[in-house]
Amino acid sequence: MIATELKSKLQNKVEKTKNGHTIVGPHDPSIPPLQRAQDHLFLIGEVYGNGHPASAATPEMIMTSQESGDMLTWLLYENGQAVGMANMEVLPNGIGELCRTCRLPVGTQLQDGTTLRREVKNTAAMYQRLLDVLTNPDMASRLAIIQADLRLAEEISIPGSEPLDAGVKTQHINFEAGLSPWLLCVPRYQVHIEGKEPHQEAFLQSRMYLQPENISTEPLYLYTNSTQVVSNEEIAKATYEYAYNASPTIVHESETTAPGYSRLERTADIHFSTIYASGNIEAEQLQAQVAEGLNQSRMVEVIIENAPENIAAQKAAEKAGLIPMGVQPGGTFDVAGSKITIPTTIHYGTARPEVRKRIVPIEVARELKNTMIENVTHKLHQQWLQVEHIN
Repeated sequence: MIATELKSKLQNKVEKTKNGHTIVGPHDPSIPPLQRAQDHLFLIGEVYGNGHPASAATPEMIMTSQESGDMLTWLLYENGQAVGMANMEVLPNGIGELCRTCRLPVGTQLQDGTTLRREVKNTAAMYQRLLDVLTNPDMASRLAIIQADLRLAEEISIPGSEPLDAGVKTQHINFEAGLSPWLLCVPRYQVHIEGKEPHQEAFLQSRMYLQPENISTEPLYLYTNSTQVVSNEEIAKATYEYAYNASPTIVHESETTAPGYSRLERTADIHFSTIYASGNIEAEQLQAQVAEGLNQSRMVEVIIENAPENIAAQKAAEKAGLIPMGVQPGGTFDVAGSKITIPTTIHYGTARPEVRKRIVPIEVARELKNTMIENVTHKLHQQWLQVEHIN
């Protein structure tokens, strides 16, 4: 549970930003389950078109995930019509993924046939989501980590469409609640309005650890002879310093070895695939799997568990031309009455050349101004744009 000061702060933010709208939370019985799911999909379709991964779901699929508690939805209503929302997906490993935040632009035809006449700000739903997650015992019991991909773009301006919410505002809201960035400048998703040029975003993947006392204190085993503009060691120093005001213990060399291993998963269909790599994997084998991943997805992320024998896998990732993205701390946490171990992981990535060329200019919230994270994030952004170096 959160400190009284933070709870009061979030409650005040909700009241100040509601702007006359009604917030309906995930367990509010004032709307039927099917309507909650239908309103969810209506908002996704109106704001993102067919470019969002959730657009392929049916109302029944969304309703099932909402009723099970795997998808929690906070809806914003005006005169009984859905005009904005914020969501959280609860993953089996105790991670709550803050996701699918959107609002309708002025002039949108609503489901009852009326037209939206005034600006909607879904900030209140975002603050209410954080407040409920951090204060509701039933929600908190299922979670060890709250995680969010925070948009780095100052705003999304698509020709012929209303601008989407500024990323710096979303960053600020989440930082106020205690989330900190760990993976920097990750081009995970794009907005693709039908008939329009794709808008490729980059994200800060940020986390709040609800049981900080259980975070692993093991050293970070990081490959040191990086040829990249930015190394994972530099990113880790910046993120740990920001989150904990302390540098991590880093080990560069190890005589421990293990057989090479890698597994490719199509995690989010066209959006991104994931490769789990370890041991003495050859760079050529990793490159082949990356190529396979890029045939099915726009981006590929390589995840390597933090272990002395996996320094070799990081070396292979560097040799394969992959871009460092950061380190995410793990630990052993209490989740729903059980102990769950989440490993500390080291991340690399790459994307199709046409995706990298389209990554939009980035901006960080004021909390990150003049920090090592701001400096490293902008260097990474430039590295992603250097498509001529893709192997």
